[in-house]
Formats: sequence, C-alpha cells, structure tokens
Amino acid sequence: MPGAKRLQPVRREPAAIAIAHQLTEAIMDGTLAPGTQLGEAELAAELGVSRGPLREAMQRLVQQGIAYSEPHRGVFVTTLTEDDVRDIYLARTAIESAACRLILRRDPQRTADRLA
Repeated sequence: MPGAKRLQPVRREPAAIAIAHQLTEAIMDGTLAPGTQLGEAELAAELGVSRGPLREAMQRLVQQGIAYSEPHRGVFVTTLTEDDVRDIYLARTAIESAACRLILRRDPQRTADRLA
C-alpha cells in the first residue's frame, strides 16, 4: 500500500538489556527509590528471570551511574544531589539546544511546517 504506515520488525534484545531497561524505568518513575537496595533474589522472582541476566543488567546500571555497588553489601539505586540534578539539566539543555540548531539549520521551513 503506497503511503500507508508500515509495521516495523520486532526488536529482539538480550534478556539483560530488557531487564536493565525495565529497572531503569522503575528507577526513573520512582518505583525503585533512591537508596533502595536491588536484591537479586527478590528482583529475579518479581521479574520472572534468572539471576545471571539480572546480575548483568544491574552491572549495566552501575556502569551508567544509575546504581552503585558496595562490596559485600550489594547494589543500590543512586541518590542524586542538588548539584547532580543541576549538572544533568545543564548538560541536557546544551545537548538539546545544539540538536535544535542542527535541525533548524537543515530546512527551517520544513521544520516549522512539521511543528505547526
């Protein structure tokens, strides 16, 4: 069908990536609050996954700074300070402003038409 919206193939991703995404969403929406310990056994049971991919997912969160690991204690959700939040917004503003300038530079009229 010309011009019709097409379906996209379903993305297959490793379990650890899907788990990391779900944990990230839970952290971002407050389901997993700052300072919360991410208990392997509880999370594996709740998510219906084995502990191997869960460990890998939690390591991804640690690498991204979303969580931190304390030896012999476990993995915890990172708590952001006011300075952290300020820095994040400052960086995000700079990136989004640069992206807007690039988009507008390419074809300002088309961009305006699409936004309208």
